[in-house]
Amino acid sequence: YQRDRTVREYIHELENLFLMVGILSEREKVDKLWTGLNTYIQKQLWRERLTPTMSSWQEVRAAAEIIEISEN
Repeated sequence: YQRDRTVREYIHELENLFLMVGILSEREKVDKLWTGLNTYIQKQLWRERLTPTMSSWQEVRAAAEIIEISEN
């Protein structure tokens, strides 16, 4: 989970974990990213009409970084 880390820090940690455990499916990666993000970011992603089942890793990542910047 993201907790007190920035989105970039959290994504970096996730990407390292994906390499270690061998998660290759983009859908799995998006799901792990989405569910681990802080709730306020998840809510804003929904408002932007992104979804964990249809949006790409790049879409979710970019939007989450922008949301975090705009909220801080």
